[in-house]
Amino acid sequence: MTSQIFRLDSDLPAHAEARQRILEACRRHNVVAGINSTALTAPKRVAEGFRMVLVTSDLGALTRAVAEDVRSVRQAETAGPSGSTYQ
Repeated sequence: MTSQIFRLDSDLPAHAEARQRILEACRRHNVVAGINSTALTAPKRVAEGFRMVLVTSDLGALTRAVAEDVRSVRQAETAGPSGSTYQ
């Protein structure tokens, strides 16, 4: 048996089959099908029939927000009169 690493959004056959079962169930019950995805795979998920496609994860969004905050602080430091806090 081979082990496979779990990914948020993959095209492994078992994952693709599960997505199709979800889409079919949503259609039968008149429910909007939604899925977490990535920016790279979101167009595929829309083409498959998902109508609500998230293109980032909480971790990804938080990581980008923190990086932007740190960048802002560092830019403000270099513009300030006392120079950098980091020696």
